[in-house]
Amino acid sequence: MTDELPADAPAKKPASRGRMIMWAVVSLVSCGIIVAVWPKDAINYRSKLLTRAAVGDTWPLTVDSGMLLCEGTAEVAAVKFVADGKTYAVNGTAMRNKSLADIHDIWLPGMDISPVLNTGLELCK
Repeated sequence: MTDELPADAPAKKPASRGRMIMWAVVSLVSCGIIVAVWPKDAINYRSKLLTRAAVGDTWPLTVDSGMLLCEGTAEVAAVKFVADGKTYAVNGTAMRNKSLADIHDIWLPGMDISPVLNTGLELCK
């Protein structure tokens, strides 16, 4: 027995790079690997990366960086901050969602959080 195809069999096309990448992403998502790294609902938000290095001495948080998210509109905006795999509620609207961690858990005492909040609110405009 041989591994040869019959002469009238259609030739197999090599898998395209795009198709291979798509299947890799689908496989990782189905295993929960990508979702564990990136918040699954971040795609529905306007977002901005914030870092201690970019902000400087006025950085108000204990973590070095995170993704600031805004869900909603300028009138009803839920501002959230994602760092180290955890999502924190930054404003009162977001705090209504009891599944979110409290921003106070990573807020440095005596530091002004309003620049983070205001940047988040700007994302919803």
